[in-house]
Amino acid sequence: MSNTDASGSQINLDAPNQDVVRSLANGTGGLMLGTTNNLPEELGNIAQEQDGYYLLGYTPAIESAEGTCHSLQVKVDRGLSVRARKGYCTEKPVDPLLGKPAGKDLEARASGAASGNIAVSAQLAWFYSGPNEARVDVAMDFVPHAIPFRKDKNGLHGEIDLAGIAYKTDGSVAARLSDTVKLNFASQQEADTFLKTPYHYTNQFEIVPGQYNFRVAVAPEGASAQEFGKLDLPLAIEAPDERNGKTLFMSGLALSHETHPASPAEPNDLILARVGPLVSNGIEVIPAGNNEFRVGERGFFYFEVYTAAPLPSLSVRVRILNRATGQQIDDSGSIKADNFIHPGEPVIPIAMALPIASAGLPAGAYKVEVTAAGLSRTADFDVK
Repeated sequence: MSNTDASGSQINLDAPNQDVVRSLANGTGGLMLGTTNNLPEELGNIAQEQDGYYLLGYTPAIESAEGTCHSLQVKVDRGLSVRARKGYCTEKPVDPLLGKPAGKDLEARASGAASGNIAVSAQLAWFYSGPNEARVDVAMDFVPHAIPFRKDKNGLHGEIDLAGIAYKTDGSVAARLSDTVKLNFASQQEADTFLKTPYHYTNQFEIVPGQYNFRVAVAPEGASAQEFGKLDLPLAIEAPDERNGKTLFMSGLALSHETHPASPAEPNDLILARVGPLVSNGIEVIPAGNNEFRVGERGFFYFEVYTAAPLPSLSVRVRILNRATGQQIDDSGSIKADNFIHPGEPVIPIAMALPIASAGLPAGAYKVEVTAAGLSRTADFDVK
């Protein structure tokens, strides 16, 4: 097993622990102090490290590719030994189309009267990422049935642009999200098969809790003016209630058609990744791009509980309601959820089955209500 340091150089994570720590320290310009019997001397070295340093910065070239790693080397002409980080890796911006013609065009389409001819569905699920900050998971499905593919010796290439804006109630912009999906196919047959099935897209953006309207538009690059799709969704994120000594909070709900065993994350991925999967007890929940389920289909939901103090026990209650009348269709009663608690972890991720088959739900419009930690969250879904 291996990973990379800040410059993209490989680090052997199967090496002895001290070798791994030394590699990480060297790669970031730090200093590893090994085991010693002279604690006062080492504490003095640590104090000197904290006081004796210089801050050197520079601006990379604008052509520096996103998501790539670059080596750095710092030299001085005084015959001194210099420690500095060995490199840096660039991040893909959350809004790469901001200010570009494609981004402006998609924002205009999202707010315009035309509906486009690409069917788009989406689900917005939110989770707390800070004291007054939320992470919104965007899961979308759309069928881009006409993409102008470019040919070369390696096959066919096309792109789909996407832009979304979260508007405040006064019409001002609270957050933006944009992306370009790059598609590569070896043959026309592969491309034709792709164009017949929904494309599942996921991304995330940060926003403060509040009431919003999220508008998003998608369009293949180079397609006709009518070849686009758009969606307008409400987004309501509750602020954590820290009054009355409360230490427990609850996220929104993410509905899902699919789960699978989670892949083990590399250590650097856990530190550096901004976008993360929804994982509970080793199971990854794939957020659905719509809220529609078939009669008898297996469904799932995911949410998080946040605690500032150790939680000895946790119970969850799941109710299914008729969306039109509010009549209760199914009630799980109190379900013990202690197996989701991991000591020392402030976030409790919980994944459970949506009782579509077990409750024998016929076709109709429903609402799932989940209660945990004294709070309740709801999500609408349809059974077809």
